[in-house]
Amino acid sequence: MIIMYISAVFVAFLLRHQERIHYLELKLEYELLGKPMPMPKPKIPTLESWLNVLLGIFLILLGSLSLVTELIVMKDNLPVPREQFTFIAVVLATGITMVIFGIQSLQRNHQFAKNNSAQC
Repeated sequence: MIIMYISAVFVAFLLRHQERIHYLELKLEYELLGKPMPMPKPKIPTLESWLNVLLGIFLILLGSLSLVTELIVMKDNLPVPREQFTFIAVVLATGITMVIFGIQSLQRNHQFAKNNSAQC
């Protein structure tokens, strides 16, 4: 599970790097044409970005509560299946990822709205 998550994060960073290279190539072409490059429209709307952040926070709280519960059970020397900790780790990692990507998307939407209002 952890290897899948780490590889998914690695692929996301790799794709983001490729997207930046493509953006810089387009910017160079626009500069050669002597035109200002329009800012690309964000892929995720603002409402969905806010929902990602809220759902991510909910998953983080749920995962933290589950982790605390499992630690209390372990403190009482009761057996705890190892799979529960794996599930909690996946829930926490998913929540953190959703919050990070949601905030980044909100920043892009804010920048896009700011640029569009400046052009009008």
